[in-house]
Amino acid sequence: MSEHEPRDVAEICKQIMDLVPDSEIELLYQLRRFQDGLWNQAPELRKTAMFWNPLGNILSKNMYSFEEDWQKKILKLFNDEQ
Repeated sequence: MSEHEPRDVAEICKQIMDLVPDSEIELLYQLRRFQDGLWNQAPELRKTAMFWNPLGNILSKNMYSFEEDWQKKILKLFNDEQ
């Protein structure tokens, strides 16, 4: 099992926002607010739980199931599953 380089939450958040349909207004709003707050954070900090946990909270509050294709893709992306 190989070690992965920690991922930058800002990059993953952008990728997640690209997967969210426009009809998910509240989820997109919360993701944009989160993303907007990352611009002045140190890149090494954006790879820590300090930022990953809030992103996970946003997703868990807005995604109640993983039945839709876009939801499954987001879950895999967030969990770093290929």
